[in-house]
Amino acid sequence: MNYQLIHNQIIERAQDRILEGYSENHHIIPKSMGGTDKKENLVSLTAREHFIIHKLLTLIYPSDSNLHWAAFMMAGCSGNKKQDRNYRVGAREYQRLKENLKHTSESIEKMRTSQLGNTYRVGTKHSAETKQKMSDKAKGRVGYWKGKQVSDEFRETCRIAALNRPSRVPHTEETKKKMSGTWAKKKEDGYVYRKGYSHTEEAKRKITESKLGVKRKPYTKEHMLNLGAALKGKAVGKIWITDGISNTTVRVSNENDIPAGWKRGMTKK
Repeated sequence: MNYQLIHNQIIERAQDRILEGYSENHHIIPKSMGGTDKKENLVSLTAREHFIIHKLLTLIYPSDSNLHWAAFMMAGCSGNKKQDRNYRVGAREYQRLKENLKHTSESIEKMRTSQLGNTYRVGTKHSAETKQKMSDKAKGRVGYWKGKQVSDEFRETCRIAALNRPSRVPHTEETKKKMSGTWAKKKEDGYVYRKGYSHTEEAKRKITESKLGVKRKPYTKEHMLNLGAALKGKAVGKIWITDGISNTTVRVSNENDIPAGWKRGMTKK
């Protein structure tokens, strides 16, 4: 398909007419490609034509990320009645535009530079009046999951997803130093960690009431086996041991503390 020909036909038709009602100005030569705001480089298009033109530009110049961003932003505005965007973008077309989005090295550098030294709201504290307004607004608000029952199938899906999730990469020494410095700065600013924090009697009562009548489901056999494997050789405290005849308990810090001739567990009598 000749995308350039279709593009030119729409532009030429638009240049020879006067639109009534809602219209949008389009740069015939895109500004990202050196186009200007001069009258000869502008044409009035309907919202639908404007999106089609930008879609065609992404097909004519597939390596220009700026054109893909422009088309993607317009795709997200489809159906906007205020702007008379009476067109719909299909799921496949939306996916195609989104998959081709990528920042240029110049854009990445601009974003990085703009964030340097950004101290927006650092150290800002809400006034008592603002805190009260936030509190009043939150009163009576019901959490999305409150009162909702999660199916066993959903729980199993979450469990499998968690098992397949790659483990977190250990922090580098540089990251550890940054984290340490951040916490040190917070302490200097008067930040108090909740260690040793005690709930009020009212909070304790609410927690107790929320647990009443809630019965925990018994652990599955698979869970108990996994738990046993994870704790094997890590026992700390008092455990049962047996010599094959009698059972007793001993206090140990690891498996090596079990007396000779004895093993962990109990013998049924």
